[in-house]
Amino acid sequence: MNALFLDVVRVSESYGLRFPREFALLLKQLLYFDRYTRLLAPNLNMLQDQRITIVSNRRSNYRDRFN
Repeated sequence: MNALFLDVVRVSESYGLRFPREFALLLKQLLYFDRYTRLLAPNLNMLQDQRITIVSNRRSNYRDRFN
């Protein structure tokens, strides 16, 4: 995750984009979360954890409404 954020910042700076201070603080908090998650639960894959179903629930609700 660290490498991804650094790449985003590097690419945006190469195009002359600057992020607001609040965005930098948000990224910093996400990096802390990532670091502590890796320390406390190194085998956790949040994208495949069955306890986290926010995205899949939205998609199924969306499909049910429009089909």
